[in-house]
Amino acid sequence: MSDEAGPPILEMHRIDGPDKWPMQMISADLLAHYRRCEAELAVLKAAARRAAEVGSNLAAALDVAQAGITRSM
Repeated sequence: MSDEAGPPILEMHRIDGPDKWPMQMISADLLAHYRRCEAELAVLKAAARRAAEVGSNLAAALDVAQAGITRSM
């Protein structure tokens, strides 16, 4: 059986506190995808915060942020 997402790597995740840390096997490609999604979410959150701080149009700020993310991919 072939793993189309790439070779698995081992990463430890701590969930809900230092005493809970299940080990999870995840492929390097899937991990990269999750990290890209995390980065995109951080950009969108920052845009939303900036829009709220200056009282600008939230939808427009998110559209601009999304366009920047799309261009960088």
